[in-house]
Amino acid sequence: MLYIYGNKYKTKMKQSKLIQLLKTLSPKEFRKLKKLFQSPFFTTNPVHLELYILLKKYNPSFNHPRFTKEYIFSKIFPKVKYDDNKMRTLMKDFTRLIEDFLLWTDLKNKRQERQKRLLTIYAERDLFQWYERGRNQLLEELAEKNYRDLEYFNELYMLDFDYFFHPLTKKNPLQDEVLIRLMNSVDQQFALAKYRIRSEMKNRERILNKKYSIRFLDAIKDEVNNGFLKDNTFFQLFTLLFELYEKENAIATFEQLKKLVKQELHHLRKIDQSLF
Repeated sequence: MLYIYGNKYKTKMKQSKLIQLLKTLSPKEFRKLKKLFQSPFFTTNPVHLELYILLKKYNPSFNHPRFTKEYIFSKIFPKVKYDDNKMRTLMKDFTRLIEDFLLWTDLKNKRQERQKRLLTIYAERDLFQWYERGRNQLLEELAEKNYRDLEYFNELYMLDFDYFFHPLTKKNPLQDEVLIRLMNSVDQQFALAKYRIRSEMKNRERILNKKYSIRFLDAIKDEVNNGFLKDNTFFQLFTLLFELYEKENAIATFEQLKKLVKQELHHLRKIDQSLF
């Protein structure tokens, strides 16, 4: 984006990825960001800290008329003619450091995600004792969850898959339990994912007057008739939802769904709450 300033066309920075990222930071996060640019672990380029200090003057709106790439460049490199490639490289490197900061902050605040990343590191470095101990801890925490939704089985599947196929895992008869649970997780993942996505498809069929082809649905229905996922509340919710889409005047189904949603809505993740 260009604007006229001092009879010359100047390039605004406001719409850049760098500024869009900075505008998402809270005042506390913006202050913490300074420590990153002061740390040689993250960067040894003193220009990054200079740019941070300069950007701080325009935070949080970054809306001053002089806030252009050319002006910022002249402040950081006062004796150098404007070089757009050099400025782009600086902005790209600075953006990457902000992304590193956001990743680090996010991982630090999410203990389970941090533990899962550590498991991957332990497994890759063949630190099997610590990998196995960490996995068992995550399995215990997972078992304490009283809601068996798609994400639950995704996590259980990954914990069991990585463990069973790790080269240091002993493949003795006792490991059949893990193998069987692994297959059950695959089955339940598949069915729950199909039903979650199918709910959106059925909604679009109703609104857009179109039809979708959904493979393996009859096979899942046959398994359901044999008791598959009969105690899974998440699956029950979607089953009732489909009945509403497929039946006319399904008042009893609506009341049953309404009651179940009222009981279980607080257990649903936000992505699933929006479906009901």
